[in-house]
Amino acid sequence: SIGCHTHLWNVSQRRFSTLVEAMDWQRLFPPMRHAYDRLGPVQPALAAEYGLESSCQVHAGIHDSNGNYALYLRHHPRPFSLVSTGTWMVLFSPRLPLDRLDKDRDTMAMVNVVGEPLPTARFMGGREYDMLIDGVDRDTPVSEDDIMWVIHNDSFVLPSFTPGGPYLHCKGGFAGPQPGEPGQVVARALLYIAIMTATSAKMLEMDGDLIIDGGFANNPWFCRLLAGLSDCERCYVNHDSQGTALGAASLAVWDQRDVTWSLQLNAVEPFRPEPLDKHVRQWRNMTDRKN
Repeated sequence: SIGCHTHLWNVSQRRFSTLVEAMDWQRLFPPMRHAYDRLGPVQPALAAEYGLESSCQVHAGIHDSNGNYALYLRHHPRPFSLVSTGTWMVLFSPRLPLDRLDKDRDTMAMVNVVGEPLPTARFMGGREYDMLIDGVDRDTPVSEDDIMWVIHNDSFVLPSFTPGGPYLHCKGGFAGPQPGEPGQVVARALLYIAIMTATSAKMLEMDGDLIIDGGFANNPWFCRLLAGLSDCERCYVNHDSQGTALGAASLAVWDQRDVTWSLQLNAVEPFRPEPLDKHVRQWRNMTDRKN
């Protein structure tokens, strides 16, 4: 956690930062422990209050996004990159050299569960999506015709409507015809979020199996569009919405290498009609001019 949301840790050197050293804060920190370390049994009074076994062990624990990533690090056998979706779209690309990160586009290095630097990008895709479909029923069905209407009519959402992300200095807007049907409104928002996610993935040079999980994992059009726009060879979706909880739970068996969990990952069929490439090029030209 100290390497995720503070300026207290030197990620590449795996030590406290120069800020901590300059302020002589090292003495204020407790001993450093791994997220999967057992700290001891739960206190008897708490065990009794919550109906826990007296042998229940307490582990150090983990930051939420890292817990999500830990699930696949521990239980997915092949090289992978992860798109964790929700209010924030958080992308993890473990093999990107740190000198390729761009602070002006909201990329950074977090620290994974075993202390390694973890190149990351983020933007508030879920919040932007809610803003873009405001006034439309969230359960509005989206058809291929709706998606193709957005593409053929060059109807664009331009970044960004929330702080952060790959277009830090751009103010959100629209270009082209406005959708007239609810399905087209949702389709335009989905295409925008997919292109933004693909843009962050390209910045991170994501490779290996692309895994999508979280809130948008159950949106088939988002997953198919992202799979079509991705440079990764395979794309999978995890429909289980409890990835963060399961990743945290895996800390209890982290050092038991013979214990692995079978992840229910489903292959995603990419959606990449011929006009989509032109549509994305136009979007990038407009956003590059704004940026």
